[in-house]
Amino acid sequence: MNTKKLKALFSSVNEIREKGDIVFIKFDGVRENDFITIIISYPSNLNREIIRHDGNDLIEVLTNCLNDYYSQNEL
Repeated sequence: MNTKKLKALFSSVNEIREKGDIVFIKFDGVRENDFITIIISYPSNLNREIIRHDGNDLIEVLTNCLNDYYSQNEL
């Protein structure tokens, strides 16, 4: 596992948390495919659509979710 990449990704997750948004990471033991779910939501603006990605590779799913977050928030 690429710990350097994970540290960078989780640094971004912490920045999102500091903005007041929520990052939810779930590993589903029942599912065999797409067992990782990552959701980013906006508690200060519940009318905004959540960002959700599913997959089997933590780095890939988290990267996709963060890319969407940054794109939607023009960061």
